[in-house]
Formats: sequence, C-alpha cells, structure tokens
Amino acid sequence: MDSIAPALSAALSNFSAKTPAAKAERVVAVAAVAYALNRVRKNGVKKTFGMLVQGLLDSVPGAKALVQGEIAKEVDTAVENMFNSTEEADSVQVFKAVPKVGLDKRVVLAMMDKLKTLNTDPKSGKMFAYVYKIVEEQVKQNDDDTELDFNTFVEKAFCKFLHENALNPVMFPALRRFENEVVAMALNMMHGHEAGVGTLTCGGTESILCAIKAYRDRAKELKGITAPEMVICISAHPAFQKAAHYFGVKCVNTPVRDDMRMDVDAARKAISSNTICVIGSACSYPHGVIDPIEELAAVAKDADVPMHVDACVGGFLLPWMAKIGYELPKWDFSVDGVTSISADIHKYGYCPKGASVVLYKDASYRKYQYYAYGGWNGGLFVSPSMTGSRGGGSIAAAWATMLALGENGYCDLARNIMTTSKYMQETIGGLEGFEIVSKPDMSIVAFKASDDTNVFAIADVMEDEFGWKIERQTLPDCIHMSLMPAHSKIKEKFVADLQKARKNVRENPDREGKGSAAMYGMVANIPSEGIVDGFLVEFMSKVFTPEK
Repeated sequence: MDSIAPALSAALSNFSAKTPAAKAERVVAVAAVAYALNRVRKNGVKKTFGMLVQGLLDSVPGAKALVQGEIAKEVDTAVENMFNSTEEADSVQVFKAVPKVGLDKRVVLAMMDKLKTLNTDPKSGKMFAYVYKIVEEQVKQNDDDTELDFNTFVEKAFCKFLHENALNPVMFPALRRFENEVVAMALNMMHGHEAGVGTLTCGGTESILCAIKAYRDRAKELKGITAPEMVICISAHPAFQKAAHYFGVKCVNTPVRDDMRMDVDAARKAISSNTICVIGSACSYPHGVIDPIEELAAVAKDADVPMHVDACVGGFLLPWMAKIGYELPKWDFSVDGVTSISADIHKYGYCPKGASVVLYKDASYRKYQYYAYGGWNGGLFVSPSMTGSRGGGSIAAAWATMLALGENGYCDLARNIMTTSKYMQETIGGLEGFEIVSKPDMSIVAFKASDDTNVFAIADVMEDEFGWKIERQTLPDCIHMSLMPAHSKIKEKFVADLQKARKNVRENPDREGKGSAAMYGMVANIPSEGIVDGFLVEFMSKVFTPEK
C-alpha cells in the first residue's frame, strides 16, 4: 500500500491547482490551522492528522477512488499470500450449485477429510487462539470411562441434541434444564448472588451484545437516557465497539496504565449523565491482565451506573486458579458493584464452539435483554438473546462437559496451563531480544522485541519456517499467545524455534518488507482509521467471495 501516498498526493496537487485566489486561500488556511490545533488538543496528533486525511479523502475529487483502488490491490496480494492449499484439498471439486443427484455419503465424508487438511490440527499445539481443545491424556478419566475418550464423549453429547431448538423451551424442556443448570454452575463459580440469573449464548460477542442492549434499554426506561454512552478501556474486546455500533451507544474510550490495565482515574472522569455502564476485563485479551475491578466497580456504584465484567477469556479459568492457590485480584460477583459478567464456556470451559454465558446480579437487569413482540399474526414471540433459533447441541455439550470434568478436572487443567504460562513468561522474558509486555494474571502471554528487531518478521519466520500459527498485536507491536493444554508438550520447541527465527531476521533484514511484517508496517503508517477499516472490510469481502 506504499502507492497510496503518491496517489493521494497527486489528487491533492490537482486540487491545489484549482483553489481560489490567494487572499481566500489564506483565510481558509488560518481557519484550518485553528481547527486543527483545537482537534490536536482534544484528540492527539496522530488521530487529528488521520481525521484531516479522511476529510481530504471525502472532499478532494478522485482521492477516495484512487485510495480504494490501491486498497483493492493490497487485499488481492494479502489473500493470495495468506491462503495456502494442499494437494488433497486441490483434488476436491468446487461446488457452486446443489448437485442434481445427491452424492454418496461416504464420498462426501472423504471430501471433507481432504479439505480438513487445510486446517491446523488443534492437538498439534501449533496454534495460539481460536480452539481450546483438551489433549486426551491430560484428562483424568474415571475407572469406567477408559473406553470412551473425552473428546468423543463431548461429540456424542453434542450429537444427541443436534437438531433440537432452544427457541422454544416448552417444546424442548431438556434444553431448558441444561441451560438453567449451566447458568447456575457458572454463577456458583463466580460467587453469584442467590438472585443471580443468566442466559446461555452462542459466544462471547453475543453475550456482550446482550449486556449492552440490556443496559441501553434499562437506562432509557429508568433514567430517560436517549444519548447512551459506555465507559470502556482501549484494551477491551472489540465486541463492545461492535455492540455500540449496532445499538447506537457511544464508546468513551479510556487509556491503559503502564501495566496495561484500565486507568481508574480516566474512567471516573469519563462517566457522565449519559453513561449506561462501565466495562472492565478479567482478563483483557491482548495482555492477560485483570483490570482493577474493585476500584472500577466502586467508581461505577458511586455514579449509580452498572458495572459489566468481560470474563469471556478468564471466566472459566480464574475460579480454578484461585482454588489451586493462585492469588488473584477480586473480579467477579464478590465485588460490590459488579452487576453482570460475560464468560465463554467454549474457551477454558473446553466445550465445543457455540457456548457462552451472560450472567446478571439479578433479574431486574436481565429483563432488559429480552425482546418481546405480541403483535405478530404468527403467534406470541419472545426471545431471550440476539438469536432466534438456538441449536441444542452446544447447550447440551456445555452441560455435559462441565459435569464430566468436575472441579478436579478443571483444577488439573488449570495447573497444567499455568505451569506452561509460567515457563513461557520466565523463559521468553529471559531471552536476548525479547521482553514480556506486561505481567499477566493468567494464561495469556504477550511478548515484544526489546531491540530494533521487527517482531512481525519474527512471527512470519515462525510460520513460514516452523509452522507455528502466530497471533500479532499492535500498541505495542508484539506476539500474543493464548496458552492451552496442548502447549505443555511443545513449549521447549517453541522457545527454541523463536530464537532461531530472531536470528534469521537479524541476518536477513529484508524480511521486514514481506508478509505480515510489511502489512502491519503499512497499516501502522496510515494515519486514517477510515483507510485501515476500509482495507479490513475489503479483505473480509474478498475472503468470502466464491472462487471464480
């Protein structure tokens, strides 16, 4: 995307040639400088420059089209580089229409096996996000379970309720019971109050959407707030920004402290008469640290504002860490002022994808999450969450997983993961050229280069040469790891490869101009968030376009 700058420059030159007389130009220039200085004071230099660039793109004839053209070229290159193929997958026919005659079921399953070769096996330990799968030998089975491994058990539980629909609890009362018991067990883990309630959702984003929708509607009914705002840290999950976009809520973003935790003083100042909730993380996804929940909840309570804790990552690990002796700051319903929590069962709860909970202190908060419509000629309609139909498989599997693991299973897994986390923190933090970004409270470890070595180039070598699937982050530039059970056996190999990758980059500085190192470097130099967002939208659009 280096060609975006010249393209924009050409458009601006053309624009300048058509400007009015010098006197009028000076008046406009003075006004523009005054406006810019005011924006700098409010928003900072980079953000202000980005706003000005975006304004030029919107006003200069041809500028936006030029930039969009360059974005499209960069997207094509990125997609081409990111999606590799395998010989097995290439042999599978591409389908763009339903077959005239149904295929043999064994043929379909064989094609699926070939296409699965495109994916990374979660058991390999090569990935650090997305799949939180148990390695079989790390789960202690009861004596009578020796013939049924854990993951097969979970798959069987899922399939038993594959076609049931939790939209109608009267029609499927078994799903109602599963959900109520999963919510009850989660509340118990997180020191919920006797009046505590909750909903089982399809994932963390839906849990977050439910909470923000509830707080928006609650604030409108009880306080008459029509221009809702939520106070949120820049390290909070983007699902909150998504919820704000969907529901017309303004995000008042606050900074992190030097330890990457939410700044309490900034949060206090950010609360206004339009604030509908304050958000804290336990832990934050980027760096694995728990925000100062007790202090934030006190601030929220003093302002008569609800406090939501996003524990999508930590909710099903932190309770067991505490049980095996780890000292952790208070973060759950034991904190006075915490009114809701989101927590993903399909992360460190180890059930299949499609299961999360949003929990509330009591039903007076949750009722605003529900949507009811009694004017439909199709019958009375009420929905507890964002979705209508809800597949029964994930609900049943969540219930079965929690029962089968039990406290002993969860504690064993927590002990295993935290041993790996401690090893990664101490070992990588002690390597030449690396440092841990912040002292994490749990199993998420982020590390950066302590010198001028490009950490994204290191990530590229780790993928290209050694097959590791590396997560990249910015502000600061770093590598992110969500540690899982599978990583306990390969942690030494990862560290050894990391040292080799750094040596490779130091000896081959041209690596910085390739792969994700080039893409992240390009994005970092674009001052306009609008251009970056445009790149991401175009990328997603390209990824989900059928092959020609």
